[in-house]
Order: sequence, then structure tokens, then C-alpha cells
Amino acid sequence: MAVLLANMQGWKRCVGYAKVLGMDEQIQELNEKIDELREIVEDNARMTASLYKRAKFAMYGIILKWFIIIGITIGAFYYVQPLIDGIVQTYSGLTGGSGTDLFNLIKSF
Repeated sequence: MAVLLANMQGWKRCVGYAKVLGMDEQIQELNEKIDELREIVEDNARMTASLYKRAKFAMYGIILKWFIIIGITIGAFYYVQPLIDGIVQTYSGLTGGSGTDLFNLIKSF
């Protein structure tokens, strides 16, 4: 902190010397440019933060979408599995074989 204050005091002395040398207009121009740059940097920081938020919410949306897709798939299999088991048992009862014959038949196609 002390170094920063010493640098600022040194800067003030330089500004004082520049005023004596007639460089006051150039210093004002530089200060205006610094203010413009500061505004641009603040604006860029705001826009970057906004983009980061949007990207984060988009990622959460994609994750939620895949959880829903996987959940629906697992839920559909859970509710359809008894029907599949019934079909396999009916087929095995008709053919007199085991249920694995149906899966072997499906694999052959």
C-alpha cells in the first residue's frame, strides 16, 4: 500500500512538472482516453459476465434435458418390461422352448 501511495505521490509530482512545462492539455487528453478505456473495460466485463451466465444456464438446460430423456427411457422400459416378459412366455409356450429362442431369432435377423 505504501508503495502505491509513493507511486501516486511521484505521479502527482510529474503532473506538477508537466503543468509547468505546458503539457496540461496533453495530460487532460490522456486522462480522457483513460476514462474512455475504463468505460470500455467495464462494459466488456459486464458483457463477458452476461455471456458466462447464459452459457452456464445453457449447460444446466442440456444436463436437465438428458436427465429427462434417460429417465423417460428407463421409465418406459420399467413399464414395458412386464409386457415383454409376457410375450416371451407366450412365445416359449407356443414353441415349447425357452425364452432365449426368441432373442436368438431376433439376432438372426
